[in-house]
Amino acid sequence: MVLFIIGKGNRKGLVIAALSILVHFSFVMPFAVLLFFYFVKIPWRILYFFFIASFSISTLNVDSIRSRLESIAPDFLLPRVKSYTSEEYVEVISDLNASGNWYISY
Repeated sequence: MVLFIIGKGNRKGLVIAALSILVHFSFVMPFAVLLFFYFVKIPWRILYFFFIASFSISTLNVDSIRSRLESIAPDFLLPRVKSYTSEEYVEVISDLNASGNWYISY
């Protein structure tokens, strides 16, 4: 659907994507990325290179991500940013990923 929205200039698709924010707040960032690529045309080969290069990132510095998100996030998102980037949450998620199978999600 993203290729159709960006490639054909379909504005109905943008409206549907904007309405997805009403389902869950986490769709704000993908919608912002979609708007960016809708207005700024970047060649697909460059985007594909960044997509493939993103798989080589093995670890992230959670503290730097937290500080960056806290500086740009609106006030209503700050509690969620703090809870999702806390050290305890990161440890729990990494333990769950290490102990569980990738294809089973109960």
